[in-house]
Amino acid sequence: MNNLYLSIFTLKKKLYEGQVRQVNVPSKDGDIGILAHHTPLIAALKPGEILIKTNEKKEKISIEGGFLEVKQNSQAVILAT
Repeated sequence: MNNLYLSIFTLKKKLYEGQVRQVNVPSKDGDIGILAHHTPLIAALKPGEILIKTNEKKEKISIEGGFLEVKQNSQAVILAT
């Protein structure tokens, strides 16, 4: 299965960086699931939990909001508050 490279940052620190199988985010328009080769996308995020799935585990990160950008080269960047 293809992986997606995910980076999650706040103004103060890096929260996560690495290869993931899937990431689910709470967007203002509803929850979004992102896999490798997802269509490029920019979305505003609402308070909630980011769910990160790798081949080995699942991890949750709570956020107060922010923005998601999915790039064409199977890369996603989240700027979180």
